[in-house]
Amino acid sequence: MKNIKVIAFDVDGTILNTDEIYFNILKKQLLEEGVCLSKKFYGKYGLDDSLYSLNLDPILTKSVKQKVTHDYYHNDQLANIKLKTGVFETIQTLSRDYQLAIASGEKLGRIKKYLTYFNLEHYIDFIAHGELVEGRKDNPEYFLRIANYYGVTPQECLMIGDSVTDLKATEVGFQTLIIPTEFTQHATWSNDVIFLNSADEIPRYLKDKIVKS
Repeated sequence: MKNIKVIAFDVDGTILNTDEIYFNILKKQLLEEGVCLSKKFYGKYGLDDSLYSLNLDPILTKSVKQKVTHDYYHNDQLANIKLKTGVFETIQTLSRDYQLAIASGEKLGRIKKYLTYFNLEHYIDFIAHGELVEGRKDNPEYFLRIANYYGVTPQECLMIGDSVTDLKATEVGFQTLIIPTEFTQHATWSNDVIFLNSADEIPRYLKDKIVKS
């Protein structure tokens, strides 16, 4: 990892505990309909797809989705959103040696709101968001846009995320580090994935790899 110039961070579950908040809202709405949602199921199918993977009646699915979306994006939820362990200090530290980006499937306005709320906007140069390209992270062009913005090769970029979706970055040449959550630890991972326990391990990991290289 000695050639890394750009580090891109996922948001939901990586920088913020928003995956936990979404799970709790979704679980509550489903319980009202007599449906139980486990952390393992949620982690296996993901924040976006777990509801649809339950194979419920389409009308019920649509209703639950609307209620969850309304509650999740309510301004009162900002008080419940927290930075994950070591995130702020880690971003401060990494900004001294690397250019930092956001790589999230969330809407641009919401990401900007998060960054401002947590005083992180000054450390981020580029925001890759859910409407950047069709298909979001499933589209290789999504990650290429990040590399192109900085004028570097994909091999000079590092993606830090928490889910299998974030590993899509490797398909275009990004290096990746995964910090699994209590949910995504249940996902199906390949044997070559590099896992860390929390964000505050990233600077030490990079320093160690550079020294050994």
